[in-house]
Amino acid sequence: AIGGSYWTYSKGYYYALRGGTAMDKKEDDKAITFLMKAYKMNPGAFMVAYDIACCYARKADSEACFHWMRIALESRNANFAKRWAKSDHDFDSVRQTAEFQSLVYASAK
Repeated sequence: AIGGSYWTYSKGYYYALRGGTAMDKKEDDKAITFLMKAYKMNPGAFMVAYDIACCYARKADSEACFHWMRIALESRNANFAKRWAKSDHDFDSVRQTAEFQSLVYASAK
C-alpha cells in the first residue's frame, strides 16, 4: 500500500494511520476496521479505499477487494491507483483475474 501527505490534515487521519500501521504488521482484519472508520469520516479519500482493497486482496477476498478498488478508481486520482496497483504485491492473489485486469488496465476516462 502507498502512503503520503494526502492525509496530513484531513478528517480520519488517525484511523488511516492506525490502519496503515496494522497493514505493515500484516494484521489485515485490524487494518480493515481502522480503515473503514477513516473512510466513513472521509469518503473522498481514494487511498483509504485503495488500502482496504489491498487488505482484502491479501485475505484472498476478491469480491471485497474489487468492490473497494472500484471505489478508489471512481476518484479523480484513479490513474494513481491504477499505476500503483500494477506493481503492488498486495494484489498478487488477484492480479491474474479478468476483473483485476479490466479494472487496472482499462483506459482512463
